[in-house]
Amino acid sequence: MSLADGGRKKLWKAAGPQLVGALSDRPARELNKELFPDDGSFMKSSQVKLLCDVFDFGNPAPILREVWEQINAVVEQRNGIAHGRLTPEEVGRRYSHDEIMALIQVWEDRWSDFLSWIEGECQGPGFYLASR
Repeated sequence: MSLADGGRKKLWKAAGPQLVGALSDRPARELNKELFPDDGSFMKSSQVKLLCDVFDFGNPAPILREVWEQINAVVEQRNGIAHGRLTPEEVGRRYSHDEIMALIQVWEDRWSDFLSWIEGECQGPGFYLASR
């Protein structure tokens, strides 16, 4: 049985940190976008957490704040529309105009905070090279 037989989440939890550690002895010239940590949840909170675990960024919840609790519901609504289980009208009527505008603003603010946090965590050669 290989690591891949256990599923994507187990693969990244088991092998991801080892892979990052093994590659840290030399700087990467280009990152392979196909190697993004993926647990099969398609950007639900578990996948965001997995990314943070693999790269040892810490807990994303304090950065994303109220958005952290909303991620899975928004993904489910999006998937419901994309796969025809829900119409945009069904999802849209759950919110007033002001609620949607506030939601958009909060999501923009929190995800910008998250990206700034990740960028800060990646500063300096220590993130890319093993300490000597």
